[in-house]
Amino acid sequence: MYIKANIINKKHLRGDLIMLNEYSEILTVEDVMEILNIGKNAAYDLFRNGEIKCFRLKNRWKIPKQAIIDYINEKSSAY
Repeated sequence: MYIKANIINKKHLRGDLIMLNEYSEILTVEDVMEILNIGKNAAYDLFRNGEIKCFRLKNRWKIPKQAIIDYINEKSSAY
């Protein structure tokens, strides 16, 4: 997914580069945790507080990739 500098990279704990292109258009909670390098409770807090736009389907959180991109752009432009 192209954003600002054409691509968003995030260092993984192993040192690998994670690119959003590797993910499907609808993300799981685990995907969000990996992309943002946060825990499960922090991810759920972002969903419940409406900071990341998402929805529940059959008792599972569904997160559009664009919602994560928007969240990252919003947070990075705040600095």
